[in-house]
Amino acid sequence: MATVIMALLYVLEGAILTVTAVVTGIKHSEFPDVRVGYHVRDAVESKEKWNDANVIAGLVSGVFAVIFFAAAILVYWNRIDTDRSIALFFILSAISIGSVLLIPTYLLKASAWLRKKAKTVIRNILIVIFVVAAAWIGWLCAYYNTKNADNLPSLENLQMEQMEKSKRLNL
Repeated sequence: MATVIMALLYVLEGAILTVTAVVTGIKHSEFPDVRVGYHVRDAVESKEKWNDANVIAGLVSGVFAVIFFAAAILVYWNRIDTDRSIALFFILSAISIGSVLLIPTYLLKASAWLRKKAKTVIRNILIVIFVVAAAWIGWLCAYYNTKNADNLPSLENLQMEQMEKSKRLNL
């Protein structure tokens, strides 16, 4: 029961980060009206910085949302004990909150070219993490839904059968 609750906690954190990613990355308000978005002093200086800060904060939130959803599956399927899953939760939460708050602020002090490059890199990291998580989930589903992997022939048995076939054909 504790494993299910911990997995739900990871899913809740992932959902919060997903909402943050959508609001800051996609649904932030246009520049003169800065009511909805990533609020720091440097971000409200110009339209370019406002958009860059919001997109970067949204991408970083998206990366950590995918990580939290994958961690929820890891905690649930591998039945990680409660103490370790709580420690992992707090470590991931601290890293994600710090990254979402500090990375956009740091990149606002950099040049526009560096911000553009950072958006591309973070977007690519998000894609890679999402694809790896999807492949891992697919593998876990296949692994747990295989009836019995012990009855499958081993490579050695297949090679022996192939050698016997070739001997019969040569005779």
